[in-house]
Amino acid sequence: MTFSEYEMYITSINEIESRIVDDTKFPIVRDNKIKRCCEASLELTKLVINYLKYNIRDATKESKTKNKDE
Repeated sequence: MTFSEYEMYITSINEIESRIVDDTKFPIVRDNKIKRCCEASLELTKLVINYLKYNIRDATKESKTKNKDE
């Protein structure tokens, strides 16, 4: 995956989160516990995506640096 793909995923997750929290967009879900669980799981997903995004970028930089040194 590329850096921009990760950004698209994070943007989509942010949009979903705002829909869950805003009662005018999703009045069907009335239970706040469900909303909090969804919000927490989406935040966890964003953390994993950010972790992958930055580790891949750092690993790519390291491999390019190693190839130049050889």
